[in-house]
Amino acid sequence: MGAGKSRIGWLLARKMKYSFYDLDDVIVEFENRSVNEIFEQSGEAHFRKLEKENFTKLTRLSTAVIALGGGTLGNDGIPELIRHSGRLVYIRLSTDDLVERLKNSRKRPLLKKPDGTWRNPDELRLFIEQLRAKRESDYELADTIFEPALNGTPEENADKLYHILNKS
Repeated sequence: MGAGKSRIGWLLARKMKYSFYDLDDVIVEFENRSVNEIFEQSGEAHFRKLEKENFTKLTRLSTAVIALGGGTLGNDGIPELIRHSGRLVYIRLSTDDLVERLKNSRKRPLLKKPDGTWRNPDELRLFIEQLRAKRESDYELADTIFEPALNGTPEENADKLYHILNKS
């Protein structure tokens, strides 16, 4: 969440001459409502079900880069699908960098507190740290852990990742 996987993934796919799919965008198009609306109206469990259904369809494509949401790997069966269909790249940023990128975001339902208000930067930092602690074991399953250069452009970071992936 907020690491730049959609932008870097799109650029990487272009460089590889692959199709690019952002799983959240695929779900939004399928449902004809935003991720926020899906969470608010149908709940996270419904969203995770849609996530798995749509990801399963996308894995049938042989030449695609798919940007996953931050919680996708916690969805039963998805890590196995990835292992059988492709390579997993984790784009890792520091907590400070994620807070900076996400502090004004109003598109990500998990950034809301239970009362429906948005987290302030201190609450966001704590939330990201807790979420990371919960998800880190999933992220560590990645074939490649990529730490983008913070002063680099998305294009430069995609190029760097492309070269890393071609070496492995």
